[in-house]
Amino acid sequence: MTVPNNPKKAGLSDAITQIGCLGAFIFMALGFLVTTLYCLGMAGYIIVDGWRSTGWESARGTVTEAFVRTSKSHGSGRYGGGGSTTVFYEPVVRYTYEVGMKQHHGNHIYLVSGENSVDRKWAYETIDRYTKDKSVSVHYNPAKPAESALEVGVSWLRVRQMCSGALLWGVCSAISFWILYMFILFTLEKRGKRPQLDVEKTG
Repeated sequence: MTVPNNPKKAGLSDAITQIGCLGAFIFMALGFLVTTLYCLGMAGYIIVDGWRSTGWESARGTVTEAFVRTSKSHGSGRYGGGGSTTVFYEPVVRYTYEVGMKQHHGNHIYLVSGENSVDRKWAYETIDRYTKDKSVSVHYNPAKPAESALEVGVSWLRVRQMCSGALLWGVCSAISFWILYMFILFTLEKRGKRPQLDVEKTG
């Protein structure tokens, strides 16, 4: 004995599936868009903050520690075999300096912390400029002496990294919105409600 299909239940199931897919596509597209805007905003912040630091005062300081910190990013390979590994190099310098008879500690080569790169040579060349116990010029914010950096101005390396990220996520966002658009057209066409773009001529 066969049970007849219930058109209402089938229609409700299709509607729930379509709403779920639509929500997932919207969430994905908006997530990529927000990430793109965040990268662009960070690039702008780095540029503005770098320009602001060019007017800072300077004081003599001493390097207390200098080394290169490494971190690894593991890619996902096929069939669980493990993908490629990318190594990032971050030059780390710690120093002390004195402003108004008060000693301060700093660890910023550039105003933006955590600057790293896959370029190992760049990281070690940076460290070579700031060996331990070396006397250095420390730039500090006159309004907030605890805020300091060894090199002021715009960190174009970080700006390029943020712009590259914005480009990548922007492409992903555009693809996601295109998929969302095509899904909506497919859904409307399936329901027989696709908008007609061609205008028929009447004689």
